[in-house]
Amino acid sequence: ELHYIPSRKLSMYVRAKIENKQENNTAESNMINYLQIRNKQNYRYHIAYQITPTLSLKNRFEYVIYTKGESKSNHGYLVYQDASYKPKKFPVSFNMRYAIFNTDSYNAALYAYESDVLYAYSVPSYYYKGSRAFIVLKYHISRNLDFWLRYSRTYYTNKDVIGSGLTEIQGSHKSEFKAQIRLRF
Repeated sequence: ELHYIPSRKLSMYVRAKIENKQENNTAESNMINYLQIRNKQNYRYHIAYQITPTLSLKNRFEYVIYTKGESKSNHGYLVYQDASYKPKKFPVSFNMRYAIFNTDSYNAALYAYESDVLYAYSVPSYYYKGSRAFIVLKYHISRNLDFWLRYSRTYYTNKDVIGSGLTEIQGSHKSEFKAQIRLRF
């Protein structure tokens, strides 16, 4: 991983991560499960810049290559844009993201941390083909009262059913809504 920080308002890094692990071969044609090499390569470029004292932006491009044994490689990419607005004298601030992703399979899934309501976190997996967006609003009502609202939506361009079993969704998108109030004494 290499970091470059040319000024207080601009920072960037590049990362290359290569994993070689042994996994069981699960092919049904084999009488004996033997070990085979699983290779996963991740390449990332991330840039963050402060436009104004209240507005900052972040961009990321990530690419993955997944290979197991002699099978064909799976590839994927993730591109996103984050915007964060935190005014000094206005009680409402927000974080938002728009992401586009495309992977050959779930094995080539990519992960990225997302802003969430207070004391919660979200690290969704980006796999198959689609887009994802979220927005988190924080309203500082008074010295002792804060309110958060979060909405996220994932849209798959190549799926009509998402998930399986009890979590199965008929359709090509899934949404999540969260609200939180904090009262301090």
